[in-house]
Amino acid sequence: MPTRIQLSSEAQASSSNIVSQRPILEQHTPNFAQPTHSPLPPLHPMSSHPPVVHAADMPPASKKKQGDEAVVGHMGRLVSDDRQIAMFGGSSTGVHFISQAEQQMQLLRMHTDAFPSCAYSLHLHNIWGASSNSSPLELVQAMIANLPPDSTRILETTIDRWTPLYPILHKGSTMEAFQNLLQNSSLGGEDVVVLYLALGLLALGTLGQPGACTQSHYHFLCLSETYYKMAATLLDTVLEKPCLQSLQGLEITQLYLQVSSRYTVASHIGGIATRLAQNLGLHRHSQRFKFDPLETELRRRVWWCQYSLDVFSSAYHGMPRLIRDQDVDTDLPTRVDHDLLSRTQVKFPLPGVASQVDTALSLFKLSQIVGSTLEKLYTTTRRRGGVAKIKHLQAELEMWERSLPISARRPAQPGENPDADISETQDPVESIDVSTNATFEATFLDVALCIATIHIHRPALSFTTAHPQFLPSLKACGRASATLIDRISTNLMSFAPLDIGNIAPRTIPFSSSYPDSLLITLLYPNGVHMLWQAGLTIFFARWKGHPVSAENDEDLIRRCVATLRQLYLWVDDAGGHIRQCADVLDLLREKTFSDSRTPPATDQFPWNVWDWPMASALELSNMLDVTPLDFYLEQEQWN
Repeated sequence: MPTRIQLSSEAQASSSNIVSQRPILEQHTPNFAQPTHSPLPPLHPMSSHPPVVHAADMPPASKKKQGDEAVVGHMGRLVSDDRQIAMFGGSSTGVHFISQAEQQMQLLRMHTDAFPSCAYSLHLHNIWGASSNSSPLELVQAMIANLPPDSTRILETTIDRWTPLYPILHKGSTMEAFQNLLQNSSLGGEDVVVLYLALGLLALGTLGQPGACTQSHYHFLCLSETYYKMAATLLDTVLEKPCLQSLQGLEITQLYLQVSSRYTVASHIGGIATRLAQNLGLHRHSQRFKFDPLETELRRRVWWCQYSLDVFSSAYHGMPRLIRDQDVDTDLPTRVDHDLLSRTQVKFPLPGVASQVDTALSLFKLSQIVGSTLEKLYTTTRRRGGVAKIKHLQAELEMWERSLPISARRPAQPGENPDADISETQDPVESIDVSTNATFEATFLDVALCIATIHIHRPALSFTTAHPQFLPSLKACGRASATLIDRISTNLMSFAPLDIGNIAPRTIPFSSSYPDSLLITLLYPNGVHMLWQAGLTIFFARWKGHPVSAENDEDLIRRCVATLRQLYLWVDDAGGHIRQCADVLDLLREKTFSDSRTPPATDQFPWNVWDWPMASALELSNMLDVTPLDFYLEQEQWN
């Protein structure tokens, strides 16, 4: 029979255990960012329901002790740095333990006051007291004086153009901050960040516009480079001022670095931006913190833009992702246009009404599938079970494609579903050729789908030809490659580089001086190398005895070669790398489609693709992935 003292001790222990397991709400966060008492558990980014753990998924020991298993109770919080910027502090910083100790201190009535806020943010403070570098005010004032007179128009147009893909900015608040910058005589640290962001927008908004360059070439970057270089001089100052606007500027910079073919620098800036996004707590669910409606929505949008940039950059460079999905529980952005979003309220659109961010939401979900592909199929370890992973990822991709708006959906092709009636693909709506009628963002999404399909299925091309998964994946890669060539070539070949060397700057209408497919080719997750590899995939499928289209393969290769050579006319490829790759495909076309040469039967290819001779086109493809294409192809090598 337990005594009263024993019962009291057990009750105290039970109470202490409950307190230790219960998430402790932050009390020392800034007034503008107090977390809410949300009873909801963290959500998966793609889910609107709490995660469910089934007993069948748990090990036997866990089933028995399921009710007694202690839950690790910890949570991060927002704390203020030296500039009173709210920064996220995870549990490993000790913030949860400090909360526990503070609560225990108050339970024991040792002290009634709460800990000072610096107790939670001591790891962020500069203990040397050294002030950061002062802003180069004279330089900033000179930059503002040299901004073009139509800066406001360029910024507004640029935001409108990029919002459907990357809704990084809110148009109204951004333009308000820019006008304050132009009218403010006394500049502060925040003004430098606004100027950096504005210069990035000007760089994107003046693509294809002629500057003061006297070179005899197409001036795709000449004027834009002026604003990018101005922004680059402010980068160090911006990095010392971590805030949401700084992150927005870094994301704009990543977009410009992609279209200017500085992919390595874009990857490095992306790493900085990813860590800044995590420092700001953007990876945590928006219900955890109290911001005004505009700030809450911007935090979601800016996070998912950086998430997508990180995934696509990792796929482009063949590098590990910097963001782990198990660390992310933030929700997806809402379908709200600029004019329906303010600091006081959010007005949702009517059901069935399209939104500016519909395409962006689809892109964010696609980036999650590509991210899963990198983790499951391109990992250094855990390479087994590839077939099941490919089928699962393909099922996710098909589900994603079915959820697309009809205007952005890829037209069905007769060979894609062998069980479907070919006549089903002739539906008037479904048969619209989006390559010629689609918007910039719809074509971009279509190309991104092709790239995702290739990333999912190309690992299976390393299987033996007799493997059951080899042929379905070969066909999937072939169809995606054919679609990629069609989408890029259709738009690009209708444009020709203009002789605009003597035209005054900013007299050409925005975006009219270059084709959309030029941007689409340069942006993640695509690239010039993917267009070249698409042509090589058409050959590879034919060499394996399974042409993508027996009648149209040669025409696809001709279009791919012509597109690469057209790209060469647009860019300043001093090394001639694009031209050399086009020459490789043209030579292979002559060899493969000559009258005296017919594709061998499939059963004549029993070897693994990695056993090909060193002089094969596959080995050449591997070389192009790791070299700057600075070799010269000799005709004799292919005789």
